[in-house]
Amino acid sequence: MNILISTVTHSRPKGLETLLKSLQALSIPDGAIVEICVVDNDCTGNNDPVIERLQNAPLKVNFLKEPRKGIVYARNTAVEYFLNSPFNMLAFIDDDEWTNDAYWLENLLDAQRKTGADIVTSDVLTFPQSDKISWTTGAMGRVNNLVDLQKKTKFYTGNVLIKRLVLETIKPAFDERFALTGSSDFHFSLKCRNAGFKAVYTDKAQVSEIFPESRATLKWFCLRGYRNGIGAARGEFFEAKNKISVIAKLFLMALIRSGRGLLTMLRAAIQLDKGILALGLMRFSAGLGTIAGIFGFTHEEYKNIHGK
Repeated sequence: MNILISTVTHSRPKGLETLLKSLQALSIPDGAIVEICVVDNDCTGNNDPVIERLQNAPLKVNFLKEPRKGIVYARNTAVEYFLNSPFNMLAFIDDDEWTNDAYWLENLLDAQRKTGADIVTSDVLTFPQSDKISWTTGAMGRVNNLVDLQKKTKFYTGNVLIKRLVLETIKPAFDERFALTGSSDFHFSLKCRNAGFKAVYTDKAQVSEIFPESRATLKWFCLRGYRNGIGAARGEFFEAKNKISVIAKLFLMALIRSGRGLLTMLRAAIQLDKGILALGLMRFSAGLGTIAGIFGFTHEEYKNIHGK
């Protein structure tokens, strides 16, 4: 089994180094060939010293540069490199994350072997950067209700393992219409679902990330929910065979999301909990974003990079 682990990065050299050090500590399955691919979407030279310090590390680090600004371009560069290589599995992990233990990759592969899935994904656990923003745990520190090896209908590239056949079939993997808006990975998951590929979840391959102080505002939670709503609507609309039925579905989704948001905000007011309020605002904004997405609005979240 030959596995390429890829991350795309922009303006986060410290986070990138933390990630790469965690990947270098991975347990590698017997007989497997594993390499790392870093796609630099910053191209200012800030990441070069990080890569140089790891030149003699156990796992080879392939360093590519993608000058076109946008996470979609960087992800597609990683996919193109993968498809022109002998690797048969591609794992994506974000540049502000790190693996929780040495068996992250082995556990993803184990879930794939047990289920025969085309895609395997797991959790991203979020921790506040400092105690003064511990309230954000109420919005970001939620645990899902999935069980190990449960089938999933959507996934994201923060923590995922993908078989080669998937990426040979779906070209391009990531749609350039999402270059600066985010949600290209959600859209990719819809294309995988529609193509009949099977995705499963495992609870044994978690990764972690730090929630930066620069995001710890109610405005950020509103904008994140708004972006998520727009992304979901655009993704569903782009892949819909019947545009009328999907518009009806999206309006219903908007109503449900907004309603959940209002109920969550009411609970926050009763409990005087800022974290729950942030969650409610994010849900309500997702409802508004879903409607905005139906009418073609976008929000370019990735114009600003948070974290280091």
